[in-house]
Amino acid sequence: YDCALGLLRIGPFNYEPHAGVELLLQQTDDVILQCLSTTPEVEEPSWVKMVREVLKHIKEHPFPAVTIFPDNRPHYFRRDNLGAWTPAELPNNNDSTPDANVQAAVQAVAGAAVAATGAWTQAGVTTTSAAPTPAALSPAPWGASVPPR
Repeated sequence: YDCALGLLRIGPFNYEPHAGVELLLQQTDDVILQCLSTTPEVEEPSWVKMVREVLKHIKEHPFPAVTIFPDNRPHYFRRDNLGAWTPAELPNNNDSTPDANVQAAVQAVAGAAVAATGAWTQAGVTTTSAAPTPAALSPAPWGASVPPR
């Protein structure tokens, strides 16, 4: 999640087909709760339903790289006025790298903020010196550790 842009990024990802997904879907709610939860006694009432939906999704998309991410690009979402996640439209800069559109959006947001105020903020410090490059504003690559602030 990029809190500066309000964007949630998903994927692209892939996984191997799950040979036991059909068997899991045939089980009772209690079996799913007891066997798939690490804390079955404290799960919310909707937990088993959510797990079944995930299992159905895995069954319907055994190769998500092909069926969900055919263009090998991440999907982006943002919250609407009611708080629901909806697909986000990003500017298309005709770059084929997966993060190109996010970097273009970061650059646009940073440029607009600097143009409007003549100042920019990073780590809670506002300055009027030259604005940072888009690479400096970009979030860390997925899986990279980010030092605490």
